[in-house]
Amino acid sequence: MIRVNETRMTVKPSHRPTRRRSTRGFTLMELTVVMIILGLTFAVVLPIATNATPGYRLKSAVRTIGSFAESSHAEAVSSSRPFAVVYDLDNREFWTIVPKQVPVEGNPDQMRWVLDEQDEEQRTPPQELPRDIVFQSVQSAAGEEFRSGQRIIRFDTIGNEGSHIVTVAFQDPDEGTTSQPWSVKYNAMT
Repeated sequence: MIRVNETRMTVKPSHRPTRRRSTRGFTLMELTVVMIILGLTFAVVLPIATNATPGYRLKSAVRTIGSFAESSHAEAVSSSRPFAVVYDLDNREFWTIVPKQVPVEGNPDQMRWVLDEQDEEQRTPPQELPRDIVFQSVQSAAGEEFRSGQRIIRFDTIGNEGSHIVTVAFQDPDEGTTSQPWSVKYNAMT
């Protein structure tokens, strides 16, 4: 006789190995948060720090003067009216004189554009150089160099008048010394 033993086979549920979180290193989320915080910190602190340096203020003044001359020249050509930029070397300011129309002598029906340097109403508001930045000179296309007072540079309607060089420098208020000057050379023909 054959005897068959019935044995029950029981299957134990398999245990999956649990993932253990490594305590070494950082998660991607933690690294992302740190990078965002660093980015925001640099975005706030860096402009404040660079604005505090004399070199930055000097470069900013040079760019402002250059773009101011360029926009005045472009306005003169595009509107077919003469414009002028006034550099006040003693007060560290510059502005644009806006032309006005006056009747032509002998023909009151015709009008022409004129620049009146004495007319305070016909100008843009003055822009001041950054603190500690001073004008050293303004040189006209004819070679005249001015180191004080006001110098008027005219821009004509066809775009060939208005070339000039403006030189600025950083002046230390405590020591009275000036840095290496920077120049803006504006060529009206280019």
